[in-house]
Order: sequence, then C-alpha cells, then structure tokens
Amino acid sequence: MCKNQRMDTPDGPSDLTQGELNFASNLREMRIRDGLSQDALATKMQELGFDGINQMTISRIEKGQRPVRLSEARALAYLLNAGTEQMSSPSEEARAISELFDSLRRIDELEKTIENMKIEILDNVSFSQHALMLYDEHIDDLDFLLSPALRERVEQGRKRLQSYVDGGYKQLMENVDNNLMEWFGGVRESDDDSEH
Repeated sequence: MCKNQRMDTPDGPSDLTQGELNFASNLREMRIRDGLSQDALATKMQELGFDGINQMTISRIEKGQRPVRLSEARALAYLLNAGTEQMSSPSEEARAISELFDSLRRIDELEKTIENMKIEILDNVSFSQHALMLYDEHIDDLDFLLSPALRERVEQGRKRLQSYVDGGYKQLMENVDNNLMEWFGGVRESDDDSEH
C-alpha cells in the first residue's frame, strides 16, 4: 500500500496518508512506552518552542484527527528518541527498529562499562605496585609489630597482591571476558527457548 494513499480510520474517512496514520499510532505507542502522558509530551513540545501544542493537540494527532507538521514531527521524534521515518513506518516495523536501536544502545553501554572495568583493573596494578613498594621499604620485622594471626593475614595479603601485580590482573581481565561470553551465551539460549 502506498504511503501517500488516503485512508479510513475507525472514526471515519481521514485526509491523512498511511504514513501520517502510522506516525499517529507510533506516537501513542512510543509515548506510552516512555511513560509520558499526553500532557507531559505537550509540555516537552512547548519547552522546544511549540507553544500551540497542548494535551488536546497530542490527542487529536494520535487519533489521526489532525495532521502533524514536519517541524512538529521532527520534534516529537526527537523527544521519543526515534526518527521521523521510523515513526511513519508501520507499527510492527517501528517496534522492530526501536528495539534494534535500544539493544545497540545497551550494547554500547555494556562495552563502556566493560572497558571501564578493565581500565580500573589496570589502574589498580599501578596502585598495588606502589603499595608493595611502600610495604617492602617500611616493614622489616612483622614478628615485632603484629600478633601471629594478624601477621599471617598480612603475609597472605602481600602474596596475593604480589600475585596480582605479577600477572593475576590479566587473569582477572580474562575472567571478565569469559563471564561475559557465558552470560551472552546464556541470554542467547534463553531467547531461543522463549521462541519455542
């Protein structure tokens, strides 16, 4: 069906094209998805300089009773983190595109989190090397300073720190990568299971 063909709505004949009706339907779905009331969306539009947009205007657009101007469509799409093409696509397509971009955004956030974890691990190597240097320079005789139980804990802690500096941090980074691979594999398997 051509996007420019005039359509009928449940309320009767409409002067809107299929693309405009898709926009109206997707506007409602995306507004609800984002937890916005019609009034809240109208307020956001007013903040962008669209003073003539109020709750009633949003309602009429969503019902296909009022055409949306190009500048309004762009602003509404912007507020709903979508594109005008996406919003004028059939609803199922819009949902699929929206979910695709949501997933990509989440992957980007995960990659940044993982990268930050690795940077923190590497930063801790330098901090740990400094702690070992201070320890070795200033602690000569643990027998004199500490009780036997505390001395054992300190010695175990120093060995663990030395192991970390000597390459244990690489194992920690590898564990992060392996756990992510297992998690993503588990997510993929559970997604496959939910389809059957």
